Amino acid sequence: MKRLSLVLATVLVLGATATLVMAQQPAAPAAAAAPVSKIDKGDTAWMLTSSALVLLMTAPGLALFYGGMVRQKNALATLMQSFIIMAIISVQWVLWGYSLAFAPDHGGIIGGLDWIGLRGVGGEPFDAYSKTIPHQAFMLFQMMFAIITPALITGAFAERKKFSAFLLFTVLWATVVYDPLAHWVWGDGGWLKKLGAKEIMPRSELDLSKIKPLDKSTWAGAVDNLGGEVLSWICSTMKDNGVIASIGLAASPSLNTTVMPFILRGARLLGINSGESSNDVRETVWRRLATDMKPPLLKEMARTVAFSELPTVFDDFINAKVTRRVVVDLEE
Repeated sequence: MKRLSLVLATVLVLGATATLVMAQQPAAPAAAAAPVSKIDKGDTAWMLTSSALVLLMTAPGLALFYGGMVRQKNALATLMQSFIIMAIISVQWVLWGYSLAFAPDHGGIIGGLDWIGLRGVGGEPFDAYSKTIPHQAFMLFQMMFAIITPALITGAFAERKKFSAFLLFTVLWATVVYDPLAHWVWGDGGWLKKLGAKEIMPRSELDLSKIKPLDKSTWAGAVDNLGGEVLSWICSTMKDNGVIASIGLAASPSLNTTVMPFILRGARLLGINSGESSNDVRETVWRRLATDMKPPLLKEMARTVAFSELPTVFDDFINAKVTRRVVVDLEE
């Protein structure tokens, strides 16, 4: 094991050195000069901050979480898995992973090797992914998710896999599974990305007078920005294994639905990652929140309780009586 660890450490160091050399190679000259996009300092700062926060989710976040769930003798090994993934996936992503996931498309399935070793990935924006931030900043942001995804899998085989097998699995899974799927969803030309939205429905066209626990299977995926009855209706009309992205509570903080869509049809209710949103979009959202969200509506969405009242709140959670966010005031 000591020899194996020494060999792996040597490979990582050599890989990082080779990565640095390859990343510094000049990109191939373009046939015609394209208009240069303007870099927004605010967008770039937010993207780098988001990248750091996702990295902290892996280590120490996920490392400590999984380390606390295993026996004491295996805690250190479980912690090390998250940290070693940070090292090995960083090298894999820079050498060939980013190219397979985001380089120019091949049949909507996978990217090419045009950007192997980050060749051509520089400090200028790339319009398909990063119109207001450096291309390298976008690459770094996406690398954080390439790191945390295999780290999440380690909880499934904690205490049951050799270190050498774990390393081999991590590199193969990232290359064969994660990189192609990332291209499908986020890559320019990916077949899932090109599907787009089938229909955009205004609230006025929906019949919300009678919402059934399960209605006709209609949607494989949906995005809701209202919440309340609209979100309840969407849940009841999802197809098997459908995905709902909920991004707002403007209509109501209540979700009057049952568990039937989630158990019988396997529907999933997800949130939205806003890390890639441009700075002007985020400013508009915060401005609308400041002007449109009146105090009475905010009171309906949350309630404040004193620290001494927490036991009663726990009872409400157990009895399914909590319908709003609960804010705990530690000073009371």
